[in-house]
Amino acid sequence: MRLKILWVQICSEERWIIGVVYMIPRDRSGINLRTLDCLELEAQKWAKNSKVVVLGDFNARVGELPNGISDPDEEAELKCIRRTSVDKTVTPLGRKI
Repeated sequence: MRLKILWVQICSEERWIIGVVYMIPRDRSGINLRTLDCLELEAQKWAKNSKVVVLGDFNARVGELPNGISDPDEEAELKCIRRTSVDKTVTPLGRKI
């Protein structure tokens, strides 16, 4: 089974790399975890000389887990932003992402 990531490069004043991801609902084969591992490695590779944005359908429920934001140009630690949601459920994939 193939990984579900599409990378698009946009060149303007800055080079942008956009990763579009699709995670399979109720995956039992492990493809979603392999996709996440690949996504992380590839995003780190692209971020060395590009701006990177990742978006898509992760089919994961994250409840009220905080958002984590990092800027590779800054050495500051991960910024956590609180999330409020009517849906309080957290799935294993939601916890991993």
